[in-house]
Amino acid sequence: MSNSTAALVIYRQKPALAWEKEGRLELLLSTGERVKVRPKDVLLLHPGPASLDLRVPEGEEEAAWELLKGERVSLKELAELVYGAYTPEAAYGAYLLAQKGERFVLEGEGVRARTEEELLALLRAREEREARERAFREGVARLKEGTPAPEDRPLLQEVEALALGERKESLVLRALGLSETPEAAHGLLLRLGVWRRENPHPRRLGLPLSPPGLPVPPPARGGAGRPHPPPRLRHRRRGEPGPGRRGVGGKGGGGVPALRARGGRGRPGGPG
Repeated sequence: MSNSTAALVIYRQKPALAWEKEGRLELLLSTGERVKVRPKDVLLLHPGPASLDLRVPEGEEEAAWELLKGERVSLKELAELVYGAYTPEAAYGAYLLAQKGERFVLEGEGVRARTEEELLALLRAREEREARERAFREGVARLKEGTPAPEDRPLLQEVEALALGERKESLVLRALGLSETPEAAHGLLLRLGVWRRENPHPRRLGLPLSPPGLPVPPPARGGAGRPHPPPRLRHRRRGEPGPGRRGVGGKGGGGVPALRARGGRGRPGGPG
């Protein structure tokens, strides 16, 4: 098959040459491989003749968008507006502009030019995304040097969440070349001085962090609001001496020592 009869198509987002054969298309891919597909599996860019040596020329993308804001055109019309001609290279360039999705959007086999409001919102979102990515890279560089800044707190919170078992992965640890495990996160926080005495294991294991709220029973009281007496005194009769305080001559070693020592003898100076 000759390239002089080949059409230029897009197959799986890549350019290819196509020939029609028995109701199907035979494609020559940029890798040199040949495949047979159905016509609905490809997007026709140019009927040919074409080659895969595609060098997209310089064009006027912004000027074409200014003319087409909000309108829908074919790839052929876009190629002519942007590049001034409809060639295989210009058709491929128009496809790349639509695939990029900035000012033009590929819709089916045609192209829609974004409105001004859409473009401004898209550019604003892109700037915010680029700012976040830049801040992330700068923050990771500071963490790698061991000098975290106050604006790096969101990155450190992500690491803390992994150390506490509240998440399973961390872009910060991945960017630092560390394993995404609670132990690695804990070690990083200690090295940076963010944590000193924190113990992540209770929260990591799902244990309660405060004492249980159990009710404390009131102390036992006897009678009308009076404490119970000690057990050894509870049954002593009124007037009965307490232990170790028995009367004179009583058993158990009580009484006056001087009299107990005389063993029942008379008073001093009396009859013997």
